[in-house]
Amino acid sequence: MIARHTFNVEYVVGLLKGEATKQLNHEGIHPLAEYPRRSGATPTPSNVKSCRVYLDSADGIEEAIGYVEDNPPKEGKARQSWSCVTPFAGLEDGWVTYH
Repeated sequence: MIARHTFNVEYVVGLLKGEATKQLNHEGIHPLAEYPRRSGATPTPSNVKSCRVYLDSADGIEEAIGYVEDNPPKEGKARQSWSCVTPFAGLEDGWVTYH
């Protein structure tokens, strides 16, 4: 999940996917490493399209956070913790919704 940003969401998603691909290559665990493009670049293992859902209520955001956090355990994996993730502290006063 990405909070509102000065960049549009497609740009931010592209940056995240690019960095994830670089890290997979760096660690030597890229699942498509044996299928390079003609340019030599490794294809992205990510879905070409990104899922965009705009959340405009604290309840909706908290529900989505729970969904994301619960996915690894559903697949038998450990919960994930990342230093770059900031806990949701509620919506600021003056939050503008889309409806």
